[in-house]
Amino acid sequence: AKARQDKDFVRITLYRSMKLTFILSVFSITIIIIFNELILDIWLANKIIIPLSFLIAFACWTFLESMNAAFSMFLNGMHIVKPQLVSIVLFVTISLLLKFLLIEKYGIIVVPLATAFAYLVSTVILYRFVYIKKIKKSIY
Repeated sequence: AKARQDKDFVRITLYRSMKLTFILSVFSITIIIIFNELILDIWLANKIIIPLSFLIAFACWTFLESMNAAFSMFLNGMHIVKPQLVSIVLFVTISLLLKFLLIEKYGIIVVPLATAFAYLVSTVILYRFVYIKKIKKSIY
């Protein structure tokens, strides 16, 4: 579609991909949160107790990661690589820094929360305010 300059197809496919990813992610996360005790009992045989707050924080990160995967496929297909490289370096830097600074004080819940926050800053905000023109050019 990119080679044919079929931007309508690209836009529609991106929309459908993001919509389906959203629906499947929310559905899967909801099932896991609702049935977390049963799933963890079967999976971990009552050997490890995972707090619901950690599962919810991890679910937030998982949702963001699944949406990112769908969007990254679009960016790769459109040969938009530089924003992804900048984003990943920023993401890793912010994520590790927050984890090192906060884990001792707040515990393990910091891991998914810091990861989600770093993702929002390094990807969502970066793409929205720095790379939006290049991304829009690919679909409009």
